[in-house]
Order: sequence, then structure tokens, then C-alpha cells
Amino acid sequence: MRSSSFLVVLIGLAVTSCSDDSLTGGGGSASTSGGNNGTGASADGGASQAGGAGAGASPATGGMGGAGPGSGGAAAGGGGTGGSGGGEPAPVVRFVAIGDAGKANQGQLDVANAIAAKCALSGCDFVQLLGDNIYDSGVESADDLRFQLQFEQPYASVDLPFFVVLGNHDYGGDGAGWEFEKGQYQVDYTQISSKWTLPAKYYHHSLEHVEFFGFDTNMAMYLQADDQAADFPGWIAASTATWKIAFAHHPYLSNGPHGNAGEYEGLPFVPITNGAGVKELADDVICGNVDLYISGHDHSLQWLQDTCAGTELIVSGAGASSTELDGDNPTHFESLSLGFLYVRIEGNTLAGEFYDTSGGLLFSRTLTK
Repeated sequence: MRSSSFLVVLIGLAVTSCSDDSLTGGGGSASTSGGNNGTGASADGGASQAGGAGAGASPATGGMGGAGPGSGGAAAGGGGTGGSGGGEPAPVVRFVAIGDAGKANQGQLDVANAIAAKCALSGCDFVQLLGDNIYDSGVESADDLRFQLQFEQPYASVDLPFFVVLGNHDYGGDGAGWEFEKGQYQVDYTQISSKWTLPAKYYHHSLEHVEFFGFDTNMAMYLQADDQAADFPGWIAASTATWKIAFAHHPYLSNGPHGNAGEYEGLPFVPITNGAGVKELADDVICGNVDLYISGHDHSLQWLQDTCAGTELIVSGAGASSTELDGDNPTHFESLSLGFLYVRIEGNTLAGEFYDTSGGLLFSRTLTK
């Protein structure tokens, strides 16, 4: 950031760098009149009973290493496919997760084309954007041309719904994230686009036997997440889904330049910059209450060995560019390859796979309940 204020500089260091679907949100909502997505959000962010079947359970894990760059050992074994009684086929949910993608560069286009090819081959229900959707400073209105240049055009080949969470660059300030009004513009774009789905600044939705929870961790960075801390526990507790998955921009643990929540940028004693608000929200609401926490922010692919109270931690922020991997958190896998996370959930079995832009499988890991 170009500022003479020491605190501003430090803050800037931290933050630059389905027809059966039910959906509810809070923290600013899109109008429910018009639009093409067929989804709405409650303005007050009140809890709702989402769809799904079965009770959650702690997963057992297994996995394998794939070809491609990166480090991390392969987990042993793999789980079998879950099923439901009475001869009925097990429900299946498939999605892609990518973060830090909105750059309108060749990397974004290469990842988009790889996603289109994978989804044509294996099937996808939706794509999840993990924040920093529009670089460098978000958009100025719901009609901003950047939506076309940095979202619609690069993903023209991907004919799927895109669920969205917000990152620091989406809140402006060249990534400092302090232009808080800008988040609402991306919510409002839901009513314009046939793909983009951000019903509120934070929300949850369900598909088959899986419930998804989308957090706004930029506001947590600025210690303004009391509404999320109040709403999400009720939503998560009320869910009867077999699998519960949280999406957000900022990681809990990461080997990238930003590092671990609570000590981002290696500055644990600097308020806001250190991400203590993100860590507090995760510790209080996410850890131990969902099966996976999938984030971006650092531009790499990582599956951490450590969990937070049993919640698996994944970083998928290589949607357009890559940075470094200098941290020392143990990982099942990490790579600077551009690419994406592909998840297939069938019954009680969840398989997560990292792919590069050539469509090559880099790594896979299986969780079973």
C-alpha cells in the first residue's frame, strides 16, 4: 500500500498478496426479485433447516499420491464407496474449488479450460470460487465491466453455477480489504449473471447429502464477524447432512507467504494483520464442526496433515497464478502448479483430487465415514 501510515502498511501486508439445492444467507443479501439463479437469501441471516440426510461423523482417511510436481507423502489405503439401504443408489455430489482466480490472465484461462474438460469427463454440479474473484480492487458496481473480463469470459467454457465467497481483493484497497461497501456489489451481481451465485456475504446451501457453508473471512480479519459467529453455529447444528464443508478465503494453516491464521505474514503481535479474527472465528465455529475447510489466499495447492479439531484443511488458491511454499506445516501434498481441487462425494465416501492445467492428476485423498 502507498501510505505514510505504519499501521496501514502493516495491514496491507497481511491482506494483499441444483434444483434440489436450498440456500440461506446473511450479512447483506441479493434481491429476490428477478435474476437467473433461482436462489435467494434472507436479509436477517436467520437459521434455516437445509436439506440432506444422515448425521455427520468424523471421517477416516486414506489417499494416494499422483504424478506431478509437489511434495508430501501419500496416505495409505482408500475408503470404499458408501451406499444407502433398500437398494437405492448412494447420492453423489461433485464440485470444483478454486481461489485467487480473477486475473484475466493466461493462467486463469488455462485453469478454466482444464475445469471444463474435467467436468465434461467426470461431471460437476457446481464450481466454488474461494475469493479474490476480481483483482486488484474488486468492482465499482454490479455493472462493472470487470465481471465480464475477469469472470464471464474466462469461464465461458464452464456451463455450471459458480458459488462465490469474498476475499480481501474483492473488498478493494488494492487487496487491503477495507472498502467494505464493495462486497455488496458482488452480491448484487447474482441478479445479473446466469452463473454467479453469491446470495449474501455469508450463507449456506445444501445439495443431496452435503451442506456447504460460505464464510466472509475478510470481515473477520477486521474483527467484524460477530454476525457470522452468531449465525453459523445454529446453521451447522441444525444441519442433518452427512457431509459438512466450509468455504472461505483465508486459510487456517498454510505454507504459503501468508502463513497460519493468528500469525499471518509472520507478524503475530500486529492486530488485524495477524489474522487473529480469522483464527478466532475458525476455532469457535468451524473447527470440529465441519468435515473440510477449503480456502485460498495463498496461491498454491495444499492438503495439510494437521487438522483443526478433526476438520481437514485444504488450500486451493492456484486458479490463476502461484507464489511460494516456504512454510513448515506438514502436508499430505503441496504444489505450485496452477490447477484446481475436484471433489466427488458418494454416500459416505469423499474423494478429493488436485489437477493441473493439462488435466493431469497431481494427488488424491479419500475420506470415509
